[in-house]
Amino acid sequence: MERGYRSVPGCQGCRYYVRYRSCIVPEPDTADRDFSVELKVSREVLYEGDEATLEITPSKDCYIYLYDTYDIGRGKKQTDLLLPSEYAPEVRLKGGQAWVFTDDEAKKRGLLGLTAQLPPDKPAVSVEEIRVIASKTPRPVKMYDPKVPNPKQADESGRASVLRRLNSSGVSWAEDSAAISIFQKK
Repeated sequence: MERGYRSVPGCQGCRYYVRYRSCIVPEPDTADRDFSVELKVSREVLYEGDEATLEITPSKDCYIYLYDTYDIGRGKKQTDLLLPSEYAPEVRLKGGQAWVFTDDEAKKRGLLGLTAQLPPDKPAVSVEEIRVIASKTPRPVKMYDPKVPNPKQADESGRASVLRRLNSSGVSWAEDSAAISIFQKK
């Protein structure tokens, strides 16, 4: 994995880049290749306290699981499960219909909006990954919760454990992700 800061016109060292090398598991012959999910973020650059929305559009009816992976300092990552939650224990979407998180319906159920926050050590900038996973059937908590440890492999963020469990489950699932940069408020 390569990572670091890069400059863009008018901003020295303000873009963080990551290049992953990944071991891709081939899809089984029975996989639904027309099943996908798309994630759009309203803003990719945020300052602490700014709000953003997500637009999630699946190709087919599905259940969604939403995650936020971020740096907790000293090079360690943490993955938090945003959805499902106690306020939305199950999120089912219709194929081809975009859902905006957080919409008025979600706010009525007690879901808060997405507000940019820097990690506790307050770096000048933090890069976070928002990831949506869609499944045609609801998954048990032990499969989608990043806090459930994987006894076969140490994984500090939890994200990789979730993906390993999904890959070994034999269920049809799809994913998409988006990166956001959060800066200290000026």
